[in-house]
Amino acid sequence: MVRSPKRKSLGRSKFARSKLGVAATELAIGLPLIFLLVFGSLQLSNSIQLKHLGVVITDEIAKMAVDVEIEVDDLNAEANELASSAGLRNFEVTIDEFPSDDMIEIRISIPVSDNSSIPQMFPAAMIVSSTTTYRNY
Repeated sequence: MVRSPKRKSLGRSKFARSKLGVAATELAIGLPLIFLLVFGSLQLSNSIQLKHLGVVITDEIAKMAVDVEIEVDDLNAEANELASSAGLRNFEVTIDEFPSDDMIEIRISIPVSDNSSIPQMFPAAMIVSSTTTYRNY
């Protein structure tokens, strides 16, 4: 008597189930890493944009100080107006004048958490600052 080979059940084989388990494990490990990379790059991009904005503001104020020779209080008001019109919140502008060297230094500190369009993923309180120093010859 010849026996016919046993038919496999319609369920998934052991090999197919193990492949699904590997895929689920790869997804469980890989997905958080992808989210970390995406949101980290968004936060880095936002910080770079704020740094650039700080450089532009300090540069404009320093040029104004050298070209027009405005008083420090008026420069401070102008810097606050420029930063506010750019949409910055909770920033700090410091203007130091060194008459003996005929120099002026403008510094702006911008907290990233208060000026971000995305929720902060990393809890550290990052502050972006920019300093411009001009010497009038």
